[in-house]
Formats: sequence, C-alpha cells, structure tokens
Amino acid sequence: MDVMQKFKNEFFEDRKDLLTKNYVYLNHITKFIKYLRLPEVQLSNAPARININAVEECIRYYHDGGELNSRSTMESHLESVRNFYDYLGETGKATDIFSNYNYSKFKDEIVERYRLLEPVERGSYKCEDIKTILTELDKAIDNFQNESAGIREEERYLQRIILRLFIKLTLIAPAKRSIVTSIK
Repeated sequence: MDVMQKFKNEFFEDRKDLLTKNYVYLNHITKFIKYLRLPEVQLSNAPARININAVEECIRYYHDGGELNSRSTMESHLESVRNFYDYLGETGKATDIFSNYNYSKFKDEIVERYRLLEPVERGSYKCEDIKTILTELDKAIDNFQNESAGIREEERYLQRIILRLFIKLTLIAPAKRSIVTSIK
C-alpha cells in the first residue's frame, strides 16, 4: 500500500462523521489518490513532492476525461482535497499545500483556464401549473379512450397508460424537489 493510500484510509477512519454527512469527499479524495498513482504522475509514495500544481494537474486530468466540467464539481473536488490536506497538516503527515495560496483566486484561475461551466438555475413549473397540465392530460386521454379503438383495444389502452405515465414523469422530473413534494 502506498503512502497516500495509507493517509487516505487514516483520514476516512478519523473523519467518519464528516464522510457520512458528505460522501462526495470520499469520491473526490479517492480520485485524487488514483491520479497520484498514475504511471506518468507517480506521486502516491512521495507526499513531500505533492504541491498545488499537482492538484491543478489532477483537475486538468479529470476535466480532459470529461469527469469534471463545471465550477461546482471543481469546487467540490478542491474542497475535498483541501479538507484532506487540512487533516494531513493537523496530524503532521504532510504540509498543507493550500496554506500559501489565495484559495478563491486559485479557483477562479482554474475556472478560466479550463472554461468550466458556471452553475445554471434550471427552470421549473409552478405547482398549480403542473396540476392543471396533469388534469387536462388525464381528461384528454380519457376522452380518447372512450372512442372506439378497434381490435387492438387492450394494447392501445396499455400504450395510452404508458404514454400518460411518461408525460407525467417528464413534466414533474424537472421540477424542484420542494414543488414536487407540495403537489397533492
């Protein structure tokens, strides 16, 4: 087991309370350790050689691989690694590589350099609009159902039910959680 993997395991053991509340830390720190193990990087056994440039190169690596494309994902990754290095600094295992840098400036530079996407608020329907649309949809499908459908009545009925469910899900899925939970 390499040194950084050992440190990661100790961090996960010592900070169980943090990791149960924020499982994202587990994912990002694991990705960081995997990056350090890459043959072209080989820093997982050399914690003293890891610096802020290695963190930025890790972000570039995952960005180029399509796994890190937004500012929020990058910030989550950095926060995880930063928290890991806070732990390493507190326990004397390694120096805190973030202590000598303007953290917000560092994040902004990465966003610009890799043209990371800014978070976008997605639109949603109001609760009353969703209720109206669903009610009218049910009425329209029920009216269609009353018409003669020929020999394949049962098959068409099932198709209409599936269509109804699909339309309802596509209308509700983009809604915010608070709106979906308030629909009665």
